[in-house]
Amino acid sequence: MKKYKNKIKLSFPFIAIVALMFAYSCEEDSNLRDGLKEITLKPTASTLLINEGQLITYTDSSKYVSSRQWTFEGGDITSSDQEVVDVNYASAGIFNTFLEVVSTDGEVNDHNFNVEVYPLVTSEFSASSNAALLGSEIEFTNLSLNTASKWEDAQSSDTFMWEFEGGVPATSTAENPVVAYPNTGSYSVKLTVHRESPSNDAVTVKNDFITIVDAQVISPTSTRLAGLGSNIRVTYEVPVSTPDASSYSVSIDGTDTAVSSVEIDATDANTLILNLATPVVDDQVVTLSYDGTFFAPSGELLGPLVGFPITNTVVNLLASQNPGFEDDGPGGFPAVGWGNWANSFGNNPEDYAVIDTDKHSGAHSLQITLDGVKDGYILNTGGYVPVEEGTYRLSVWMKGSVDDINLDFRSIAAGWAHASLGTGVITTTWTKFSFDFSTVGDTALERNYWQVLRPLEEAAGTVVLMDDVSLYRVD
Repeated sequence: MKKYKNKIKLSFPFIAIVALMFAYSCEEDSNLRDGLKEITLKPTASTLLINEGQLITYTDSSKYVSSRQWTFEGGDITSSDQEVVDVNYASAGIFNTFLEVVSTDGEVNDHNFNVEVYPLVTSEFSASSNAALLGSEIEFTNLSLNTASKWEDAQSSDTFMWEFEGGVPATSTAENPVVAYPNTGSYSVKLTVHRESPSNDAVTVKNDFITIVDAQVISPTSTRLAGLGSNIRVTYEVPVSTPDASSYSVSIDGTDTAVSSVEIDATDANTLILNLATPVVDDQVVTLSYDGTFFAPSGELLGPLVGFPITNTVVNLLASQNPGFEDDGPGGFPAVGWGNWANSFGNNPEDYAVIDTDKHSGAHSLQITLDGVKDGYILNTGGYVPVEEGTYRLSVWMKGSVDDINLDFRSIAAGWAHASLGTGVITTTWTKFSFDFSTVGDTALERNYWQVLRPLEEAAGTVVLMDDVSLYRVD
């Protein structure tokens, strides 16, 4: 027992020293901790590279937050004060996300994220021919869009995978493969496009896209819209027979439009005229398909067409000349697209004013105020537009405050080398005036619009309105 007590006594000084050291250590640690400032701003994003239609999750893990405000450029929501936010991006582009955090001690911190939204991959292709003779090779052209990855090291994983029913080879990873078909028949083609970063796939399948026959196959040498969009002319290298209208289908902006009838051009036995139930108008996308079941009188098969693009020539050639006065605000002579002279006795642009109170279409028209003295009020487009040899229609809409105002309007080539004339009598209702003219054989192939109003002397104060000038090819 004595020995045990001695040990206890010897331990007291040691315990006291340790206690003092511990107390000192705690004090030192407390001072050090009070001298450090903790990092409070901690925002994160689940990713900064996505496809159209995908979302990003933003998280703010900041400490000591009094308030926060997110701002999302390009997102389906524009702002939020939440700690965790899901934001969807519908359109491609580079967008900024901004976070501002106010801490409990009043300090303000912020952070930016740069978000890149990639457009979706689209897979599309065409063939050098939709029909071919047995043993022929067909070249496929890849028309896919948005196929390259963001990062160069990921681009090696971007792929095209073709599948050719009945073809040799049966599959290919080439961008534009060439395929042979050893047997007759109709075959489908499939293209799968893979983009690695941001990851996206697109697949297009065209059934009965290729037809292989053991007779000579011919394709059109030309196709074009005509008749102001009312028909499509398809020309071959040999005279043709007349297929049934049901053998054709036309797509206008993705909507099927019936071919009401098919006829052979009376002036060209090599050309078929496909009359459309619904005419094509400006800016529409047109494709033509044909089942490939008819033969020319000389024995050649008129090869099938699948989604064959038809160039839309229904274009107002004066569109760049501000033909409806929509590029001007109300008040004064049109600043865009029109000549700067007003009448045959001198420069009087104060007689002309763009207005928004009465118009044929759109928001504006041009008002011309007549004084009953001058023998003509002249106006012309400010530039010439190129044309080809063919037949064209020049039109203008007019309205007067009184009836019986005479109008001359013309299609003019530079230097008045060629001038085709139309006339009309303006009334108090909006009326369209048009005339057709030919440029076949003309030496100068450009045109502008020119007009002159010829009022009677008693027409002082008479107002004429004009709108929607157009020049279309109609043959």
